[in-house]
Amino acid sequence: MGLSTAFYEKVSFSDGGVTTANYDDYPVLTMSEVPEIEVHIAKNNLKAGGIGEPVFPSVAPAVANAIFKASGVRLRELPFNRELLVKS
Repeated sequence: MGLSTAFYEKVSFSDGGVTTANYDDYPVLTMSEVPEIEVHIAKNNLKAGGIGEPVFPSVAPAVANAIFKASGVRLRELPFNRELLVKS
């Protein structure tokens, strides 16, 4: 879900209203685009709940920093503007 937010998810607006009417107009990562995922659940004494949700907000910034390190291009808006990578 974090990668989908980083690369695709966007609600569109036009003429003062939402034009994204349903999931068929709302782009998300497809299963063929999902990288292999390895999950490790670490026990701790923290009071934060959930297993997957706490890391969700860190996915897009981590990917943006990796892209910056590899290409020198800063991606600062979601979803990422991949045209910036093509131009570099």
